[in-house]
Amino acid sequence: MQAYIRTTVWILAGLVAAAGARATEWQLVPDQSRLSFTAIQQKAEFEGIFKDFSADIVFDPAQPEAGSINAVILLASVDTQYGERDGYLVDPDWFFVERWPEATYVADSVRVDEAGEADTWIAAGELTIRDVTLPVELRFRFTEDSDGAAFVGTAGLSRLDFNVGNVMGWDDTRWVGDPVKVKVELRLQESK
Repeated sequence: MQAYIRTTVWILAGLVAAAGARATEWQLVPDQSRLSFTAIQQKAEFEGIFKDFSADIVFDPAQPEAGSINAVILLASVDTQYGERDGYLVDPDWFFVERWPEATYVADSVRVDEAGEADTWIAAGELTIRDVTLPVELRFRFTEDSDGAAFVGTAGLSRLDFNVGNVMGWDDTRWVGDPVKVKVELRLQESK
């Protein structure tokens, strides 16, 4: 009987620990968050932002393996501070927002960035732009404070891999470069 009670206590303790081990759910503070990218046009770098995006993040540095990221970017909200270029970017040759209005990033795996600084992590996710879904790693720093958390990350990708601007001669990288650097600067609050 004592062995049964001891076993039952251990099982209950394990269940309580597992229930308490759920990673923290975070919500985006939109007016304090930024999603930007850097690309090259005619051998000069330019920066753009997406004004409208959302992200649901589950993360706890003590258990990164339980982390996840689900982000949605409205591509028509692109702003490069140059109206003519912004108009081109939403056209069929580029983002084709009439057909594919959103890009998504989904990561169900987070690990420590062994080569990075303290509080640095890697999300292994999939980015979907237009009709293409490819793996993209997002390296990020995550720091908590009394008001929530800061999430700052970077990723690199190839626009041509996502069929962005690879028609009508825009696949010639002499005019528009292929690599794109993405930066996320998010302010998060714990979900209630």
